Amino acid sequence: RLFLWDSMSHTSVRHYERQLFGKHISKLKINSIKCISWYENQPQDKNFYRGLRFNQSEVKVYGAQLFPWPSTLLNYHIHKGDHNLRLIPDCILVNGPYFLKDDRGTGPNIKVGPSMRYSKLFNTQVNPKNKTAILIAMPFFEYEIEAILKILNKLDLSVEIFIKLHPGSNIKKYSRRIQGKMKLVEGDIYTFFEQVGCVIGMSTGALVEATSLGIPAINIEIKGLNHKYLPEFGKGIIWENVSNEVELRKWLKNFSNLLQTKPDLIRSIAERYKKMFFCEPTDTMIE
Repeated sequence: RLFLWDSMSHTSVRHYERQLFGKHISKLKINSIKCISWYENQPQDKNFYRGLRFNQSEVKVYGAQLFPWPSTLLNYHIHKGDHNLRLIPDCILVNGPYFLKDDRGTGPNIKVGPSMRYSKLFNTQVNPKNKTAILIAMPFFEYEIEAILKILNKLDLSVEIFIKLHPGSNIKKYSRRIQGKMKLVEGDIYTFFEQVGCVIGMSTGALVEATSLGIPAINIEIKGLNHKYLPEFGKGIIWENVSNEVELRKWLKNFSNLLQTKPDLIRSIAERYKKMFFCEPTDTMIE
């Protein structure tokens, strides 16, 4: 009994709880089930869908994958066996046409759905030209945050730097270390998109949003696996990878120049990104 209690927070038990919850729903005296679920193809998702279908023949599951994701996140690639075992949604709604080009044509019905989290993208206009401030969209993991801060400290920029921590980060831990030209900010990221000439981040969908608005973005890479959210198209014009302070300084200068010399090209790439990665959440699309 004590062992069972102690193991309740373990991964396997927690996911199995989701299956039991799904089974409980499937036993309700209802004719059919329609489920709209946030979907990352994680074990908890598979267990829940398996449970929902346990005692019901009329089950329709819509998996909402309404966010940008890189192909290097392997859990998003569906295995054929998962479809046969009914562990995946009947229909997967992706964030934009770019995510239809996956290898998942072996089972689920995949459609472009409304980008509910990104409605502001379609109502925001920015002009990064002549703006020197920089926004840093920090990642979740502490060692990645430390790597970015190390590069910034070596760079010693004289421009204003807005640092936005991940919602899961402990803001008190970094508040004393971020001083001077570097400002720790909170709130809607679109407020800061309107104030900057470049966005810097590491393996984050915020770079997709920034470039889709026409703001140049720099992705910092460190040793190990780095997730690339942006395509080769547009690299060196509206986005670039860097791994040290020398490269970062170089591309900050390059993008500042490109905003002056090739604004139309940057704008056209941004519009293409917006159409590739997102779908405006109009009433028609939501219905």
